[in-house]
Amino acid sequence: MLTEQQPGLSVEDAFEFACRLRADPMGMNDPSEPIEPSDAPGPIKVYEGGARLPLAGAGPWWLRSRSEESADPMAQLGALLFTSVGCSRVRWQAGGTVLSSPQHPELVWPMSQLSVRRPVPSGGAMYPTEVYVAAPLSIPAGPTVYHYDPARHELTNLVQPRAATSLRSALGLADEAPLSPFALVLAHRFGKNLHKYKNFAYRLGAVDVGVVLGRFVSCGNERFHDVRIQVDFNDAILNDMCRIDGLDESAYAVILLGEPQAVTPVDDPCRTPPLPRPLARGIPPRPSSLFAAMHTAACRIPSQQRRDSKLVEPETLDEDLSAEADLTYLPPAREDLDVDNRALLCRTSNGSWFTGETLEPDVIATVLRRTHEAITRLNIASRDRGLPVVRLYCTVDRIAQIDPGWYRYFPGRHALALVGEGRAVAPAAELQAALYAATVDVERSAFSLHVATVVDFRADPRGARAYRVQQLLVGAAIEAATRWSAAMGIGSHPLHGFDARRVDGQYGLIDDAFGVQAQVSIGKARWSGALEGSVIA
Repeated sequence: MLTEQQPGLSVEDAFEFACRLRADPMGMNDPSEPIEPSDAPGPIKVYEGGARLPLAGAGPWWLRSRSEESADPMAQLGALLFTSVGCSRVRWQAGGTVLSSPQHPELVWPMSQLSVRRPVPSGGAMYPTEVYVAAPLSIPAGPTVYHYDPARHELTNLVQPRAATSLRSALGLADEAPLSPFALVLAHRFGKNLHKYKNFAYRLGAVDVGVVLGRFVSCGNERFHDVRIQVDFNDAILNDMCRIDGLDESAYAVILLGEPQAVTPVDDPCRTPPLPRPLARGIPPRPSSLFAAMHTAACRIPSQQRRDSKLVEPETLDEDLSAEADLTYLPPAREDLDVDNRALLCRTSNGSWFTGETLEPDVIATVLRRTHEAITRLNIASRDRGLPVVRLYCTVDRIAQIDPGWYRYFPGRHALALVGEGRAVAPAAELQAALYAATVDVERSAFSLHVATVVDFRADPRGARAYRVQQLLVGAAIEAATRWSAAMGIGSHPLHGFDARRVDGQYGLIDDAFGVQAQVSIGKARWSGALEGSVIA
């Protein structure tokens, strides 16, 4: 555990740190610090004592249709939490979990055959995102802040009667400003990834938080209608509100659910519940000084809180489309998919042992269109604060009626354009060779989606924080791509451990402002041999 704040990196040094993470994620770790499975914290953050608020939904309630669900806000909140971050599955793998390390790809975690899974994908199934629920209005326990326990599906009261004041102060709102009924604070718990990924955990954790952010915004719109997000806030105030230290765990994003309302002050609560105490297993792994310095730099309040809107409209993304571009127009995205089906939401992943089968073009059309819409939805939810621009690229290998090649997706035209090497280099074999550890048979996938952002964030008013925000958007794109693939019965596997510059070169991005940040390989998948069961209650 860190005991004091590390001095933050300069923007220049933060940029160098980010570039090294993209170039060789695990290579920047100190080889004298071995990966130690025994240092892993418990899979669930648990509090001892305190008051608990059980959330509705036992038994078959989870599988009911949306029309049967209660309109009660607490029931809607419970459903949203469970189908986003609740413990929804248990998986048993006879051979254990493969160690995701380029240095030791053949090793497995001891005693790792049985694992608890969540609805969203997570790097190494670590799930480093913690969710805190600020309820500034008068719900059962009065205005306070809760921690969501994903294993027990209940809220633990953290005893914060000044939740409204803290929330306004952290978000830069006026003293009497109305507030949404719920504010979800997404925090990155560093120790969940550190024992396995070391410095790479900084980037991977931000992506994981982005995955959860994307799921909450996508599913929350239907339940609460008015959904807004903020990634610019006073980190220290939010961390204090959630009773986390900002050194081992820190707030990364805020989601405001529901129409803002006037807050009725509660001067003297009738009863003050006992304060819970977090339980820790063993000694939490300690971030390196470099990791901690990057985190401190990203915690700085942006120099320009309110920024010009950069809503990712299709026309904006198509501005640089050449008039001579040879476009491959895609069929319409499928409209017959119930992507919010409860059973699907509780089990997004559909496997990554690809079969090499050819897919119909409506699959790639749907994944690309819906992923772009997910990013646009986040921009809309951010209101006038603006988010980094994201571009989508893809390699095609086994899609009927589309020639294999390296493409950029232009959402305004809903079309693909050959870029870079075009058809000169076989994509599947090149992507397989670009992996630092061949733990996924990318070569047998049908296509791979690549999420690209502006690599150099040094001129961004957010400074080092811009990198953190970029990775949140990358995570949201991954969530959309995997969920819509699963809705069509197609397997998918997100990847970060690849030679990004090599992939950039194939897309013609070496001298471009944009660079590839993540990959999702997609294709028909077969059973991996793991036994899996759903958790209903």
